[in-house]
Amino acid sequence: MPPGAPEPGPTRRSLRKRVGVHRGNELLTASTIDGRTPTWEERVRGIERLAADGSKEAVDALVEAMAEGNPIFTNLRTRLVAVRALARFAGRKEVRGVLVRTLGGGAGSGRDEGDGGSDNPLEDMTRASAALALARAGTRETVNALLSKVLDRRSAGDLSRAALLSYRPASLEPLLKMFERKTTSQVSFEHRVVMLELLGDLGDPRAIPVLRRVLRESHDALAEAAVVALAKLGDSSAAPRARAWLSSKKTSRSARLAATEALLWLDAPDAPRAIAALLGEAAMRSIGFDLAERSLSPALAGTLEAIARAPLAQNERLRAAALLGRIGGPVASRALVKLLAVPELATSAAFGLARSEGDTAVEGLSGALAAAPRGPAKRLVMRAAIARYLLRGETIAGLEGALEEALGGDDADRAVAAFGLAILGKRSVAELVESGRPEQVHAAARAALALGEDALLELRSIKIGTSEEPDAATVAAGVVMLVDAEHVSTQRLAGWAEDGGPLAPLAAMRLAMRDSLEYRSRLVRLLDGTDPVVRVHVALGLAASPERDAVSLLADAYRFEPDIQVRRAIVRALSQRNEARRRATLALARDLDPDPGVRALARSALGGRRLAVAMPPAGRQVAWVMVRANSEAERKSVASRPGALVRPDGLALPVVADPDGGLLVPGLEDAGKLSLRLGALALERPSRQPSRNVRAKRR
Repeated sequence: MPPGAPEPGPTRRSLRKRVGVHRGNELLTASTIDGRTPTWEERVRGIERLAADGSKEAVDALVEAMAEGNPIFTNLRTRLVAVRALARFAGRKEVRGVLVRTLGGGAGSGRDEGDGGSDNPLEDMTRASAALALARAGTRETVNALLSKVLDRRSAGDLSRAALLSYRPASLEPLLKMFERKTTSQVSFEHRVVMLELLGDLGDPRAIPVLRRVLRESHDALAEAAVVALAKLGDSSAAPRARAWLSSKKTSRSARLAATEALLWLDAPDAPRAIAALLGEAAMRSIGFDLAERSLSPALAGTLEAIARAPLAQNERLRAAALLGRIGGPVASRALVKLLAVPELATSAAFGLARSEGDTAVEGLSGALAAAPRGPAKRLVMRAAIARYLLRGETIAGLEGALEEALGGDDADRAVAAFGLAILGKRSVAELVESGRPEQVHAAARAALALGEDALLELRSIKIGTSEEPDAATVAAGVVMLVDAEHVSTQRLAGWAEDGGPLAPLAAMRLAMRDSLEYRSRLVRLLDGTDPVVRVHVALGLAASPERDAVSLLADAYRFEPDIQVRRAIVRALSQRNEARRRATLALARDLDPDPGVRALARSALGGRRLAVAMPPAGRQVAWVMVRANSEAERKSVASRPGALVRPDGLALPVVADPDGGLLVPGLEDAGKLSLRLGALALERPSRQPSRNVRAKRR
């Protein structure tokens, strides 16, 4: 080699690098390739090629491609991929500009600057990812950029605020600087209020000195925001000002609200009295309910009882009754016993007594059970007593006898009796199934959710209907698919999954667990279908797929999935897989997913934890639902109505309502956020057609 000649190795690497950047840039910006317009998939490959290169030239090409009007920016999918690719370079000035512009929206973004958000979830995901990328970079410049958006109080402001709370800034200097005396004149009054609220939510004690000074020197909305922020930080110096406001008749509503919230954050003994005062005013009652729900103080029981019994809007009375049940204790329980006699509040009162701690609730239910006449009133109290046994393990005197008597009553009585006797262990699921009475079969299937795997397996003896539409007994027995589906053919599982009825979610999960070449195309259509509940179950099932490329299905599904529950399911499923490709998707979810729950799950999965996917019910919580007809003519439509109760974790339990429309569904770990999907009536079902789950792809 001649002296001074370049070495061949670096030259070859540099050439490959230039070719890679050139090809990636071509895929991003070219209007035609080989005589045709590039697909969005090809443009995504170009983005990923440039991101993997990571050189300044490659990043510059990505930045240039994200100019408004370019193909990458105008297509929502490619824009989302580009934002994720640029995230690790967010500290660079030119990248920061792109992310800030994407966060704010604008021309070509599918929305107008200043609106409340977009109609396309991919647009919202893109903007949230841009905000998270800026917050994650954590530089002075990126934090300042987010703060400028927070001040807008628009959708970009909400996203920026959420991002700063997810990746809290290492330094509070950019926020605290706004409250320096030499700076305050340059910052608007409204902006300082917004920053005070943010300081309280950040929970950083370094803000306390500044917040105290603002409180000393202010007597308006700034002081109100400072009081609440200090209380959130646990600083009791907010209490004297809060009490002073509450004691003055000249205090504004906003100051009273701030004072009440501050006392609640400080767990002050006079907080319930302040909340009760808000509940007493029509204009403040809704906010008072929110604060009462956070407090759950027994001292509020009297006020809530008065609201429940007053001639107010029914939704307010129902909310008051529900809160009494959550508060519990002697005073609340005595109030609930009285409300059992109010027809429109009776169900809420009964469930409240089922949940309430203490002997007063037990005595109240025992007395009501003995006094209630046979029929709806008796069934109501029996359901409450059964729910109490499930929730607290306490048996109400006279319950077993009442259930045995009801077993000889009408269909609705027998349903409640069968459920209760199974729960108490006085009848086995198998015995009730063998009776052949539909209402007892449906009730036994729901009871099995609280009795364990063996009880669920006894449901396999229920003969699966031979018609294309599953009958009510088949729907009720569908809960067995939580633990076993060997008695159901793969072809039938596919049909149920595509039908869209109450069995569709669990059938889709079991179909995915049997993932095979023969059924892969149907699974792919379900995973890209229009029903997010079905997509959740396909993802959960793929966790146990015997096919190694199932991880690719999950990773591809995550990229543009708009539904939070589906993304959570995908992350759970990926935590169960061993393939290397899962890590890139989990890292993306950990860093940039808009949902804190998804990010937390991904963090756990990357830490080596295998997240639970779809366990049989094991909790002590119970859902109590009453399906009611909209009119007398539709009364028959609620009787033995099939449906699916969707748990907070996204898992759907097929159930059939009792003949009177009642549903007690046990075995829940969390009954906080439930939804009930009712199946269509048999007489209303159209002729068999492909389900909407597979007819249309999501856009």
